This record gives sequence, C-alpha cells and structure tokens, in this order.
Amino acid sequence: MNFTLNDNEDVSRNRLEVTRTRRVQTNTSRSFSLGYKMFESLQFQFNRSYQSDAYLKGYRADDVLRAIWSRFDFGVDRTVTQQSNVDYHPRFFRWLNSTFRYSSNFTYNLVNPKTNDRTARLNVTKQINLSVNPTELALKFYKPKATTQR
Repeated sequence: MNFTLNDNEDVSRNRLEVTRTRRVQTNTSRSFSLGYKMFESLQFQFNRSYQSDAYLKGYRADDVLRAIWSRFDFGVDRTVTQQSNVDYHPRFFRWLNSTFRYSSNFTYNLVNPKTNDRTARLNVTKQINLSVNPTELALKFYKPKATTQR
C-alpha cells in the first residue's frame, strides 16, 4: 500500500503586470498491490491505483487529512487504473515448456470535471506459449549406446 499527498501553491507576477497569478494544486494518490504464489506453477498479481484532485472540492492539505479520517474522502478521483494477472507454468514433460497467462488492464479518466467528461478502457489479453526442447524430445525416442575405449 502507498499513499501520497501533494499540496502546492504557486504565486507569480509578471514584472509588467499589477495582478498576481495564484495556482493551487492539492493532489492525493494511493495504490494497492497484492501478489500471491499459490503453487510453484501458479501465481496471481493485482494492482489498483487512484489519482485524486482534492482541490476540486476546495481541500488543502489539512482539509484532506481531516476528510480522509472522518469520511474516507480523498478528493475527486481523476484517474483509476487496475491490473490483474494470472500466470500458470505447468510442467507436463521435460521436453515441453508451457506458459498460460491471463491479463486485464482497466483505466478510468475524468477528463473534464466541469462537463463530467469521462473515458474508460479495458484491455484483456490471453496468452499461451509453448516451447519444445529438441534434445530432450529426441532422448525420449533414441537412447545412444555407451561407447567403450580400447
């Protein structure tokens, strides 16, 4: 698990301008990762992360911390990503190496909070890899005789 809070305030003024420009950014990010090896040949991985804009709710650093503890409110979630993998490496024969992999990636973005413009994408991949070791396969059918030296 990981949590980060950034609170930045930038005040600038051009030397020819009388007015100042003030920009405030208060962002939080949090992520969770879990990996589990059930067997020698089977393992799972899961990752999820959030990037939130707390200033959209008017929060500064101390406001965010109070909101997290009282309401579990990190701000407006701008980006959410999730990844999960399942890897299976069975060993059927010595001459055959095989890998089966299932992977899914999900991404959600709040592009424009004023218009509530959002995008989401899901990518699912299923993969099978097989490789043959010709030496081990040949030894299954042919056993060379031992030679003796004289």
